[in-house]
Amino acid sequence: MKKSSSSTSRKQTKPKVRKEYLKNISGGRGRGVFIPEDLPDPDEIRRIVDEHFKRQ
Repeated sequence: MKKSSSSTSRKQTKPKVRKEYLKNISGGRGRGVFIPEDLPDPDEIRRIVDEHFKRQ
């Protein structure tokens, strides 16, 4: 015998975000945000990692 589905047991979905809501979001860059253009070159990354392991 199947139980009738109640409204509380139904799958809840996130509300859709409209473009109008996104217009008010600041375009400023936050602290700690990943920015691909600011990555150092691979040689610089290796140098930093090597220095870190030498200190330990």
